[in-house]
Amino acid sequence: MLQAKFIKSYRSKATGKIRAIYALSGAPAELDKYKTYQGANHRFADDGTTHVIFGASPLDNTRLYNVTFTEGIGYFVDFNEITAAAGSIETAESKGSARLADKVAELQARQLMGSGISSAAASAFDAETPQESAPKAKVNLKNPVGS
Repeated sequence: MLQAKFIKSYRSKATGKIRAIYALSGAPAELDKYKTYQGANHRFADDGTTHVIFGASPLDNTRLYNVTFTEGIGYFVDFNEITAAAGSIETAESKGSARLADKVAELQARQLMGSGISSAAASAFDAETPQESAPKAKVNLKNPVGS
């Protein structure tokens, strides 16, 4: 299986959108298959030996992403976990409430961003963290309307 490691982001001259370049790693036979499939579009990193693939910018630029091949589409950096997280949030919103969806979104984002903090630990921390009360408004007793 091929895997992609984020190298850098850039703005596409063609679309104006932010894109990313990833270094590919995997079995030599898989890398050769990728190179053959890409043909004239194949590129190497600046070192001249590392195969690269282009894709959307990652949420967590420190991790490895799987690279998937689909007939008719080709090779792509697989962000399936983002789609799954979005589905979880939509389910929480439609079956629960906006408040539940917000909490699910927060937990999903922590996981996607690779915080290293488990959802259970984050929830326990949030539950134990005292919430600050809003500061009391100061009222000018001589001119209460203009305060």
